[in-house]
Amino acid sequence: MSAMSLTVADAMTSDLIIIPAEETPATALERIRPYTFSTYPVVDKQQHFLGLVTEARIRRSLAEDGKHSIGELADKMPCLAPGYPLIRAAMSMSETKTRQMPVVQGAEQTQLVGLLSMTDI
Repeated sequence: MSAMSLTVADAMTSDLIIIPAEETPATALERIRPYTFSTYPVVDKQQHFLGLVTEARIRRSLAEDGKHSIGELADKMPCLAPGYPLIRAAMSMSETKTRQMPVVQGAEQTQLVGLLSMTDI
């Protein structure tokens, strides 16, 4: 398989640690404590992707007042489709200085299926 024919699905991480949007910062920190990732996907009750949240942002929110839900802290961002050419995804990530991009599918392009990071590429 040549590098030109690789897709996002070939490189993405699909075994994700997901944080439910309704969780509090305190609960989210407990959930992610065993992991060393810096960024986590956030989904609603229907498992629709809402955005990404960093551990630093969760900790900052908790230090301030801890009253926001994780869904309110999540940053919305552009997403990729699993079939998108990997080389184009890498160029886009490099141009926008983005370290991770969510991978979604489904009729409304909201079903989270993976996360592509520069490390994956």
